[in-house]
Amino acid sequence: MPSLFHRPTRHRAAGSEQPYLPLTSLRRLRPVAAALTLLMAVEAAVVIESTGQAVALPREVPAKSATASGKKPKKLGPATAASVAAARLKAKIQNRRIEATDARTEASTTYVNPDGTVTEKAYAGPIRFKDDDGSWRSVDPSLERASDGSIRAKGHPHGLTLAGKHAAPKGLKAAGEKSAAAPVPLVTVDDRAGRQLQLGWYGALPEPTIEGADDTSVRYKDALPATDLLIESTRTGYEQFLELKNPSAVDANGQVAYSLKAKGLTAKAHDDGSVTFTDAKGKTAGVLPSPVMWDAQTDKNSGEHTHQAKVGVKVAQDGDAITITLTPYAEFLAGDKTQFPVTIDPSINVGSSFDTFVEEGYTTDESAATELKVGNNGSGQKARSFLSFPMKNITGNQITAAKLNLYEFHSWSCTAKGWDVYSTGAASTSTRWTSQPSWGTKYATSTQTKGFSSSCNDGWVNADVTSLAKAWAANGNGSNHLGLQASDETDPYGWKRFNSGNAASNTPYLSVSYNSIPEVPTLISPADKGATNDTTPTLSAKALDGDGSQVTLDYEVWASNGTSALQSGSSSSVASGATATWTPTALAQGTYKWRSRSGDGSANSAWSAFRTLTVDTTAPATTTASSTDFPSGQWSGTPDVNGDFTGSFTFTPPTSDVKEVQWNLDSGTWQSVATTGSAVTAKPVFRAGKHTVTARTKDAAGNVSASTSYTFYAGSGAALLAPGDGDRPARRAELTGQGKTSDTGVRYQYRRGETDTWQDIPAKDVRRKADGSTLTAWPATVTSGNAEALTWNVTDTLSEDGPVDVRAVFTDGTTTDASPATRITVDRNAGQAPSEKVGPGSVNTLTGDYGLSATDASVFDMSVSRTFSSRRPSNGAQQEGQAAIFGPQWAAGTTAEISDSDWAYVRKTSATSVAVVDVDGDETGFTAASSGGWKPETGAEDLTLTGSLTGSFTLKDTEGTTSVFSKVDSTATTWQLATTFLPRTSPLPP
Repeated sequence: MPSLFHRPTRHRAAGSEQPYLPLTSLRRLRPVAAALTLLMAVEAAVVIESTGQAVALPREVPAKSATASGKKPKKLGPATAASVAAARLKAKIQNRRIEATDARTEASTTYVNPDGTVTEKAYAGPIRFKDDDGSWRSVDPSLERASDGSIRAKGHPHGLTLAGKHAAPKGLKAAGEKSAAAPVPLVTVDDRAGRQLQLGWYGALPEPTIEGADDTSVRYKDALPATDLLIESTRTGYEQFLELKNPSAVDANGQVAYSLKAKGLTAKAHDDGSVTFTDAKGKTAGVLPSPVMWDAQTDKNSGEHTHQAKVGVKVAQDGDAITITLTPYAEFLAGDKTQFPVTIDPSINVGSSFDTFVEEGYTTDESAATELKVGNNGSGQKARSFLSFPMKNITGNQITAAKLNLYEFHSWSCTAKGWDVYSTGAASTSTRWTSQPSWGTKYATSTQTKGFSSSCNDGWVNADVTSLAKAWAANGNGSNHLGLQASDETDPYGWKRFNSGNAASNTPYLSVSYNSIPEVPTLISPADKGATNDTTPTLSAKALDGDGSQVTLDYEVWASNGTSALQSGSSSSVASGATATWTPTALAQGTYKWRSRSGDGSANSAWSAFRTLTVDTTAPATTTASSTDFPSGQWSGTPDVNGDFTGSFTFTPPTSDVKEVQWNLDSGTWQSVATTGSAVTAKPVFRAGKHTVTARTKDAAGNVSASTSYTFYAGSGAALLAPGDGDRPARRAELTGQGKTSDTGVRYQYRRGETDTWQDIPAKDVRRKADGSTLTAWPATVTSGNAEALTWNVTDTLSEDGPVDVRAVFTDGTTTDASPATRITVDRNAGQAPSEKVGPGSVNTLTGDYGLSATDASVFDMSVSRTFSSRRPSNGAQQEGQAAIFGPQWAAGTTAEISDSDWAYVRKTSATSVAVVDVDGDETGFTAASSGGWKPETGAEDLTLTGSLTGSFTLKDTEGTTSVFSKVDSTATTWQLATTFLPRTSPLPP
């Protein structure tokens, strides 16, 4: 009768087709999570892992050398790039697969293929780890001897170190017995969280020898009487065995005691012989499955041990120190059928697992086993296996290919027998034959078979699981689970054994290639519930493709209540994230709905939600304008101090088919006011004279109604239309005005500010625009309220530049009406006209004046400069009250850099006006205000001038810079700069 406790092994009995392997190749791995708070002194087999058991990568067949054909190979450099985006570009250019190194993890590798797809290989255990400086290193569990006699793994995630030869601890009574003496540190690993896990040994340690084809095993010969201690380096930790070589070892090794330092954990023994380790929160952090022992007998066909027994276990804890005592089954050891050597295999499994198997008759956790099984072992016992892979990156993507790869080391024969891949629930340490995860859909079947003989040597087999990966991509899980079982569980020829994720090499892996599905487009225009008067509206949207591939957007137009598309079409290909457009053929008036989807040539996104769109080509009804402030066709209103008028105007639109009212004043820019049919108001600002307000309606589709006009007159009956307020004539100014229709004549007057007397502009300085003739006398002709157009030679009338008020005075022969004053600035030099840099100076583009300037000295935040003007060659000599220190052609002055003041002096330009002159000779004019003080020319409102012609003047700007001007003596005609300063600074001399 077959045993119910077959245990995993890699060796075959004598006479089997596969040669006997040494016990050092036995694997009973138990993964140990790196994040656990453990300090282990002794254990039978300890494996540290964070993502699962590592594997050796399958060997890739190198491409045929270019030198074989006589061509020199092109040097392409490493097949890596820093990011997926960079790898995508490099793969396309070099036409080869490129790894994206920033996507590396301990157990996965990501590649970008030349066609832009991504291939991710996810392993059941780590294939690399980060060293102390943060660089990735490949796992290499092979062992080498250190200079101090210890043995170390060449490249181990946890710095595996094994003891060399060691004397027995002082006070030890017998090897393998618990004593007060401290144990010898046999194995040390680091959990990468700053904690060491240490396996201790009670007894002397003989000189270890490194064994195995890959130098991954160490044997301590006769560590106990007739018993060898074996430790094997794995990719995530290590495993340990006791090999009883002959019956004499039985009496010598009645019990073996281990001590386990488990900081922060509590051990609890269970009736089935297992032990769980829980943390302070009661969470299970580790499990010691029921220890097992087996002899040398194996089944020829199944490769399983046929003679096994459980090992007694007792647990005692004192603080963080845990003692585990193993008692081998004496009757098993003494039995006539027992064939030596006998292997005792206690193991500790701490942390998560990625795979396990279940088998009829097995009542222990197998998540730490180094193998997976499927099929019937010939004794009627069936086995199944479960694996989990973290594959969150495939979620939402289009799967183009997926393969499950398993390393098969044993089969019943070379006969190709099927094994199936199912979707399942998640396996756990509680998974047993009698408690399996739920089995879902069968997705794949493979008949690939290896591992029986030289005709089908150990090797990789795979199953096409593309359909399963597609299901995973759709479910959005970060980890995905699958199950394996033989296609026919009654046929022993379907018996197969594979490496598990806990094996030291050739661990299972899943290779999935995918193409990112473009995102559902973001609709841009027309807006939802929008309207248009265009019967062929352009539809636009944009979408991102995760691969950065170009995308094409498909569009559909439906009737608003339709069940299928009326029109459909596609945009041209555009860059990922760029706007893509499509225009349907002419649509009749009505309401429609439209949507879009994106595609990259391999996959399409889902359709977007619908947007509605109304096509409307009918113009809305008109809007009317009215005003009580300015009745239609009448002169009305009173100007403010600046001569401006303001009035309220009401615009009444139709009550439907309206989105906004549009209006303008005197054919200016259209102004818009949103409304759904209610009247709206506006308050424009305007000067005296005739004005026209125009209004129209605009609907949601963009249709506009016919315009309506509303004409009114601002003022008492007289308006100066030109010059405009703020004009700066350099020589001439246009004179035009508007009066009442009853007026017959007009005269134009000027003054130097509000305190000056109005004077008629000399008629001799005025010409008619119509024929250029000189006006002989005032008044000029007015026809139907419109004054004839005139031109005033301003500089003939005024000898001084600066601000001047101008007005029009209309008459009907009996009464007169004067317009509000308009303020202009006479500027012969056109100082505000544009200039162009020419050589060392600049040219005024209006006057042609060529100017030069230079700084002659600068000290103590004071600088002396001079300026030349080609139109004023004697400018220096003409500066009133100033000495031409650099010659008559140079205007000189000083600048206080601390206050950024470049004012030079103040001069009188009339009885009611002055000019403040800067170091370049440029003037800013002021006129006396009726309220006191001085009013600046237009554009200089940031300056405030106080003072009087009989005293001194003070000039301030809005930044607080203050300049004080005073006469050097009573006979002087100018006020020189006396002091200048910023706020909170002391006055500085000029």
